[in-house]
Amino acid sequence: IAMSFASLSPNEIFVFLGPTLSLDEAAQHLSARYLEPVRCGDILAYLRLKPKVMAIVDGVFDQNASVWHKEILWAMEQGIQVFGASSMGALRAAELSHFGMQGVGEIFTAYQNGQYTDDDEVAVIHQNASEKFRCLSDAMVNIRSTVAHAVSQNVIDPELGEQIVQHAKQTFYPQRLLLHTIAALKQEGVDAVGLERFKTFIKNGGFVDRKQLDAIDLLQHLNQMVIGKVPFPSPSAIKLNKSMFIVELQARVALRPLRTQYEWLPTTERVCQEARLLGSTYWQLRNLAGLLRWCGLLADRLNLQPSSTDLTDLLDSEDFGFASISSGSDWAIALDLDHPTQKSFLHRMGQIQALRRSTVGRDGKPNNSLEYENFLQKLVSDKEIESQPKEKSIIHSSQEQSKLLRQIAFLWSLAVQCSDPEKISLQPSIVTKTEKNLLKQYGFCDGSHWQTWLQHHQLDQSGIANPMMELIQLEGMVNQHRWWSWMTGNIDLSLCFLLDAIRISGFYVLLRKRIKPLSLAQKHVVSNGASSTQFFKQWCDENVSSLPHSPEQVAFWLDFSDAADFLSVLEANLRKPSE
Repeated sequence: IAMSFASLSPNEIFVFLGPTLSLDEAAQHLSARYLEPVRCGDILAYLRLKPKVMAIVDGVFDQNASVWHKEILWAMEQGIQVFGASSMGALRAAELSHFGMQGVGEIFTAYQNGQYTDDDEVAVIHQNASEKFRCLSDAMVNIRSTVAHAVSQNVIDPELGEQIVQHAKQTFYPQRLLLHTIAALKQEGVDAVGLERFKTFIKNGGFVDRKQLDAIDLLQHLNQMVIGKVPFPSPSAIKLNKSMFIVELQARVALRPLRTQYEWLPTTERVCQEARLLGSTYWQLRNLAGLLRWCGLLADRLNLQPSSTDLTDLLDSEDFGFASISSGSDWAIALDLDHPTQKSFLHRMGQIQALRRSTVGRDGKPNNSLEYENFLQKLVSDKEIESQPKEKSIIHSSQEQSKLLRQIAFLWSLAVQCSDPEKISLQPSIVTKTEKNLLKQYGFCDGSHWQTWLQHHQLDQSGIANPMMELIQLEGMVNQHRWWSWMTGNIDLSLCFLLDAIRISGFYVLLRKRIKPLSLAQKHVVSNGASSTQFFKQWCDENVSSLPHSPEQVAFWLDFSDAADFLSVLEANLRKPSE
């Protein structure tokens, strides 16, 4: 691989780190952006922050999907240097070294040479972020290194060392602890004196944390690049074959916030994360984001470029809600749009205006737009039949809410009118699954409750033939991306379409005011017992349907990492400053 010296800022290095090494110790070796263990979608999501280097140490693999190889290759295709060591990073680096991923450390070398072949060599179980990812088991590579060290120091003989290694290897990785292995072998009558000597050796500092050592080697190597003592590798000359699955994954992350809150994130990303606490309104913002991406791709396929008239119409458009954004001369500043991003933003929106012009004329509306808007307004504002609508927080009764639903209705009708019906159809199994989920999300006990509600609002006689199927198709468009592969187009990995949706709907300024500074006291801290339950119930009463939901279910709907992450953010936002 060709090498060259290049400028590299610590803010351009993203390191995925968890149980292998503490953040405090990592920071002593390298100043960088430290992220939680990588999972499926993270590499693609963080590309929109334009890093130059991504380094993988830790990653999830059991409770969540692991980072995909093609995510890493897509990043490398964009010119990002990707490094790996120690744990998940060593695995992926060994698997992708032929394509240019850089591996560091003994564990990487052992995988690359075929000495290690099993993933469980580096696998451990650990606690979550609130407990700083503390390890609850020992990695097999650390056990091997510790035994080898003890043998080299004549603490135990090679035969006993092999017995220890074999017993540990035969233990399922979540229960794998070196001290438990010693105790188990003692019970089996194996060399009690030697085992006790080995145990004392470990307690006196003989344990070798090979994973940690390799992680430090990686960080020190990256630090040498920062200070210019090690040349920066040239980008890999690869061209990724983008399957329908990786396109689906990229579509998913482009419609959602980054998973975890960090103090250093740009304001735009913090606004996207804040939107999750809008509950059902967030679902609608996500739907609008998907429609913006869809209509943009349709415009690309038709090679539509915005004219000066389109851009003028855009700023005056009531359908898109741009009239309020453009009032005053500082609207771009209010939306945190510098000149390059403003130009790109207006171009994307102008393309949609061009699509509208080519389909229904400058002032026309696509089929069923008004009927669908009426349906959405009633669905979101009132799901009760015999009682009065429950009180909503002011942000839900604002004009932004109405604009958002009008934009969804308009763009959904436009997208359907411009698309081949056969290509946007969903499989029956997806229809059934999505319908069940939507009924629960929108507060309907079952299908009969839904039908009663339609009749109550006289929506069974509206211009929409099947309102539930419309919802299913829209939800399927956002969350079931299988059919997106037929119109991949030119995908800009730096774009977050959720941000576009928040901006054009008018929610951006409101959400920006709600952002609170993160602190160690707030991040990942959840009170046990009554307070969390109270905050969750209070929030649900104002922001989601009246049906009882679990924190786990709501956290999944709102794109949080898990229930603990959701509850900690919720509590930090709902607590008064004095608390």
